[in-house]
Amino acid sequence: MVTALLVEDNKFFRQSFKKILNDRFPLLMVIESGTCRETLQMCLDCLPDLIFADINLPDGNGLDLSRTLRSQYPKVIILILTSYDLPEYRQAASANGVNYFFPKDSNHEVVLSMVEAELRKEINGLKRAPI
Repeated sequence: MVTALLVEDNKFFRQSFKKILNDRFPLLMVIESGTCRETLQMCLDCLPDLIFADINLPDGNGLDLSRTLRSQYPKVIILILTSYDLPEYRQAASANGVNYFFPKDSNHEVVLSMVEAELRKEINGLKRAPI
């Protein structure tokens, strides 16, 4: 089973996005985290295939978290979902090993199409490369 981890401190957004993912991908197991610390512990317990992270988190930020995750788990797919769609954040995301960067107000279909493509790669055992 493919697992996704949503790292978001806004519970409403987290649960709304989880519902969108579950509606489109009923076999995708979606787990949730609200902090960097909780995320790192969850990855030790059960490494997800996809990690969706916000930039602004109560105990750190998703960019630093992405760098830590990338160093510990080089094959995990990391996606930033943020309200801060600024060039400097996109550059920092790329420098920290993030695979995809999406503003939260993006068309959900774009994000879901990317998830679908990644799930196909996972199912078919294809190698995934960072973007």
